[in-house]
Amino acid sequence: MTNLVLERGLLRLVSLIDDLDVRALLVGMKLAVDTAKTACLTDVHSLLTYGLASSAQRDLGVIDTRTGTVITLHQVRRLLSAIQAKLDPSPATAQGLTPEELWLRAESLQEILDLMLAATMPATTGHTGGYAVDGTGTWSWAKGRKRQDRSPDPDAAWGVKTHKSGRTETYFGYELHAVVRIGPLGADGLATPCLAERISVFPASTSPTRPVLETLARMIDNGHRIRDVAADRGYTYKNDWAPGLHVLGIDPVTDLHANQYGPRGTHAGARIVAGTPHCPAMPTAFDTIQRPDRLVLTPALDTFTADIERREQWALRRVAGPDRDGKERYECPARAGKLRCPLQPGSLALPLATPTVLNPPDPDTAPTCCSQRTITVPGDVDAKARQRHYWGSPNWIKAFNRRSRVEGWFGNLKNDNTEALGRGAFRVMGICKTSIMVAVFAAATNLRLLRAWARRTLGNDDLIPLLTTCAQQSIENLELAPSNRATGPPPPGQ
Repeated sequence: MTNLVLERGLLRLVSLIDDLDVRALLVGMKLAVDTAKTACLTDVHSLLTYGLASSAQRDLGVIDTRTGTVITLHQVRRLLSAIQAKLDPSPATAQGLTPEELWLRAESLQEILDLMLAATMPATTGHTGGYAVDGTGTWSWAKGRKRQDRSPDPDAAWGVKTHKSGRTETYFGYELHAVVRIGPLGADGLATPCLAERISVFPASTSPTRPVLETLARMIDNGHRIRDVAADRGYTYKNDWAPGLHVLGIDPVTDLHANQYGPRGTHAGARIVAGTPHCPAMPTAFDTIQRPDRLVLTPALDTFTADIERREQWALRRVAGPDRDGKERYECPARAGKLRCPLQPGSLALPLATPTVLNPPDPDTAPTCCSQRTITVPGDVDAKARQRHYWGSPNWIKAFNRRSRVEGWFGNLKNDNTEALGRGAFRVMGICKTSIMVAVFAAATNLRLLRAWARRTLGNDDLIPLLTTCAQQSIENLELAPSNRATGPPPPGQ
């Protein structure tokens, strides 16, 4: 049974060409990915014409019911080219269009990708709104050229990605960004299926923040609740990332670059460290705490969390915010019962083991953070590091470690034993065709992971009760012809 490609949002493309249905093309691509780890058009045509039961071929229009004519490889190629002619947003190939027309095409293409992934989302399992985001390099089928030589793929670009070995390597192609579901803080991660709810494809070396922020904004516009988003330093080190999330009402879960560990100035007398205001009297020994490379149970992590716990006692307590501008209100840690300070006589009743301010400022010249009950910290103060969970605390570690979900999803997408997305898995070029091909691989990954999750948690892998209503209505009992099921490696593709 296949189900990806009959989603209503894709069916509106049928009018692009008369002699072959878009539904048939996408069904063939999905089945080719499932059975032969390829979406090359020659393999898609072979599967549609030899790998489907005759009833499914008639239903999809692979065989003309009146004449018995079977679709040709040329028709399959022509259909994908017709889709590109309608949706291609590339100024290099869609020449003669205004910037506004190109923008409208880009929006339409992205909407198609969104609908393809939306069709794979479970309808009967709620989601609390936690997401992890990341990007991965995707090779172009074309070879990159050096200097001024133009590549056959005008939309691809040179970029840098991490190899399986952990080393960095240059590649020519595109950056695939994925927004993957994660569970709420402290919950069993297995209760939430590992699914990419949205993807976006851009030329390599494109700034990663804009595509993902725009994707999150579209999700919110479509009624999705997004509570928090965990991202690595590839996003969080950018100036617009955390402010962009705050504008959307999303809490960032942010890691810090090594050069962000130390003090970042002051505000109202409070010392800003790791995005949080601290008491002016905090010992300078706490200024810089190095994070271990891995956030797993090791002696190094124990030392790190112990140092963070001691420093957090000197941190002002958040009492309100952040709002859409990132503005927050904080209270003196002595007033909050975290420190003993002579400027707050009531705090001296705290246990003697509580950290004590030994050299408080003169009450007549004390900074605002000491003289007022609370201070307001604007959103532009160390904006990149600001977040709800105190960086390095146990709650932050739990929240940030959920980001491994998106890495696991990419691993499934690219693993040679699963969907095997890699160079040569499809042999088309350009941002439009590449995006559609990648979306088919992404949707196939989602459906396989959803089946596996259903078997673990529900005891069966029947997807019909899990999929969205429109996807349920469009599911057909398509069958592969038993004698023609692809079992070996695909033949040379397009």
